[in-house]
Amino acid sequence: MPEQEPIPEWRVKQKREHFEKYEALAQRIGLDRLRAAIPFTPEQVRRALEAGDEYLNTLPLKKWDQAVGFLDYEIGHQEKCPCCGNLRTVKWTAKQFRALPPFEEGPHTASERVSLLKHVARYYLAARKENDNA
Repeated sequence: MPEQEPIPEWRVKQKREHFEKYEALAQRIGLDRLRAAIPFTPEQVRRALEAGDEYLNTLPLKKWDQAVGFLDYEIGHQEKCPCCGNLRTVKWTAKQFRALPPFEEGPHTASERVSLLKHVARYYLAARKENDNA
């Protein structure tokens, strides 16, 4: 097995910053509320992680987006997207998007919501089976 190169310090800091940001959000919103919003089973998440997919990018983006309220894939009407400001197919106004549970108090962009759900999936959902059997 080839020896792995050390992770650069800037990358360690970046990962720590990312973890701390999403961990604080997850704790504030509530892990159970966020776990309930994840569109994949613990087993699907575990398999992706075990296959080396640290960022869960092998799980369909469409499902992550739909789980956080970004419905660009659905039939609706053209409106300014509450996330990016571009013209998109949306089913609600920016105010309605911001009020979608469990994200009523933030984050208010689809990308941050997906990152938050992936954080919870990575650190809490995948490990749930082992914890539940303890």
